[in-house]
Parts: sequence; C-alpha cells; structure tokens
Amino acid sequence: MATITHKQGDTLELTLQLKANNAAVNITNYTISSQLRDSTDALLVTDNFDGSLDFTLINAAAGQFQLSASATATAEWPIRTYDCDVQIIDLGGDTSSSETFKIKVVKDITRV
Repeated sequence: MATITHKQGDTLELTLQLKANNAAVNITNYTISSQLRDSTDALLVTDNFDGSLDFTLINAAAGQFQLSASATATAEWPIRTYDCDVQIIDLGGDTSSSETFKIKVVKDITRV
C-alpha cells in the first residue's frame, strides 16, 4: 500500500490515469470520486473540506484526471495518516475502486 506524505497547509494535487490492460480508458461521462477517512473510518470533515477530494478532468480520451484539495482545506487537516481510494463508476453503472493508499499529513515547517 502506497503512502503519500503531504504537508499540512499545502495544495494537494494528484494527477492520475485510468488504464486497463496497459491502455488508457476513455473516461468521458464517468463518475470519479475520492474520500479521506481516518483509522476509525470517520470521514475527514473540516470547515473548509467536506471529506471528498475535488475532481478535475484533464483528458477524458486519455483517461487522465486530477484529484485535489486547496491549501485552505489542507491547513485544517489534523496531523495523522488517512486512508484513501479512487472510486470509478462507468457509463454502464459498474463501480470499481482503486487499491487503498494512505495520505500521511505532516506538520509544515515554513508557514506564512
């Protein structure tokens, strides 16, 4: 299981690509979502973050998209490790999820 270390208060941007059999999957009209949960399975919710990473389509035909959270949102994330995955619902309504990965939030040293 992969772990991504992220500094509290920094913008989080994860650029991803959906592939099947080493070929890009066209994700036009797919629904893609991702949430962060702590070790008790509680959704990470703060005043500026609803628990879900923002989804941005980069290139649908190439299966490329980005999941992100603003610096304002991550500034409120408690320092700990969260579980995360990516859930994809295709045009036929079939749902699949990525492997679970971890996002470890650590203290930012240089702060404004």
